[in-house]
Amino acid sequence: MKDKPNRREGIPSYPLVRLDALQLDIDEWVKKNFATHPLHHPLLGLVEEVGELSHAVLKREQKIRLNENHDAEIRDAVGDILIYLIDFCNAEAISISNCLQETWGNVKKRDWNEHRTIYHSKEETNEQETQ
Repeated sequence: MKDKPNRREGIPSYPLVRLDALQLDIDEWVKKNFATHPLHHPLLGLVEEVGELSHAVLKREQKIRLNENHDAEIRDAVGDILIYLIDFCNAEAISISNCLQETWGNVKKRDWNEHRTIYHSKEETNEQETQ
């Protein structure tokens, strides 16, 4: 069994699917198959799939249940998470593409290294004051 994959392994260098087109496809599929489900069901499904993802990652990390394909279970859970998340966005009239672009525009401005230095400096100052 292999260890955790390389962070960039398997990530395409080009977009395979347009999120807005996928969101429309999922909306049509959900309306056909689950037209009467309550609006909170996608959120519950999302939480369940996060649990399945956590379970698969934990078992891979622990190197147990080697008869199971943890990598395939992880990919399946990630796909299911995205489908439920898009369904939830549809129920809430949120464009997942716009939401992601807007949020990423804010997140990518953050500098973890800068904040880590500030945080550690404050932490060291607090430790010195208590001694």
